[in-house]
Amino acid sequence: MRFVTGMSGSEETAANCEVKCFDQSANPYLVIGAVIAAGIDGVDRALALPPEVTDDPAALSARARGARS
Repeated sequence: MRFVTGMSGSEETAANCEVKCFDQSANPYLVIGAVIAAGIDGVDRALALPPEVTDDPAALSARARGARS
């Protein structure tokens, strides 16, 4: 999941949330339900978010990607 701030000048009030692990053949209702269920499960279990990834994951070596998981 990736959070993207709004356009220049609206960063404080606008944002988008992107989920890129589904394609257009997925049922949108099931996708939203799965994302919400996963979020609720994380809140219920008090899970912490992993550190932010600011680099391009595709540009990292297999070893560097493994170290981040």
